[in-house]
Amino acid sequence: MHRLDKELEEAAFRILYRHQYEAVTSLVLERKQGSHSGIRIGDGMRRVLNEVTDAVIETLKSDHTLSKYSENFEVTTRVKGPYSIWRNLLRNRVRSILGVPDAIALRVVLNARKLAK
Repeated sequence: MHRLDKELEEAAFRILYRHQYEAVTSLVLERKQGSHSGIRIGDGMRRVLNEVTDAVIETLKSDHTLSKYSENFEVTTRVKGPYSIWRNLLRNRVRSILGVPDAIALRVVLNARKLAK
């Protein structure tokens, strides 16, 4: 249900606020100022998420204490959608996506083992 809500929100934003939608998506596609690497901000955010996800998964797999008390885990990530970014830009009065503190997120869900009595 939440995913449907977000998809409708994004579609409505794209249709009703076309200019704002284009402005926000262009922020994701722009290159970071002073960056000589030529990497777009959105690509950089995805790269960071991939690297952090890999590091977290490796750390969780190698933690013997954690594996003793949990059956398994799931690591998910997301990059905020254009509508959410736009709302944050307005609320925080910033002009760059780098000013949105939660533009990217990582979530770890652990399934605990049942302890024997």
